[in-house]
Amino acid sequence: MVEFSLLSGPDRGRVVTIGTLPAVLGRAGSGVVPLAGPGVWDRHFELQKSGDGRIVLRVLGEARVSVGASPIRERVLKNGDELEVGAVRMRFGLSRPSSRSLVGREVGFWCACGVVIVLEGLLMGWVGL
Repeated sequence: MVEFSLLSGPDRGRVVTIGTLPAVLGRAGSGVVPLAGPGVWDRHFELQKSGDGRIVLRVLGEARVSVGASPIRERVLKNGDELEVGAVRMRFGLSRPSSRSLVGREVGFWCACGVVIVLEGLLMGWVGL
């Protein structure tokens, strides 16, 4: 669903993918998506889905998050937003959608076409054409 590309900190280069919301990101704890780095709190911020489907970031407690150079408490995230969480920089983005194989549908379609052709042949033979 959403992902964060870590641009700095001890896990630089790692991509954190979050499949279900709401989700809490932070240093530690049960049910928390792990995020390591200086200045990152145990429960730093939460992601939720708004009623219209947008992703909302809410800072928890007295933790600090900045988008660009502006500190925030709550914000609707946009694809490509760069966040500073403690001393860790990260880029927010939407995950690539997973594509399903269409082999089963294609095989079913061609089998149905084959059955129709055979039935038409049988019908033409029965009618005498």
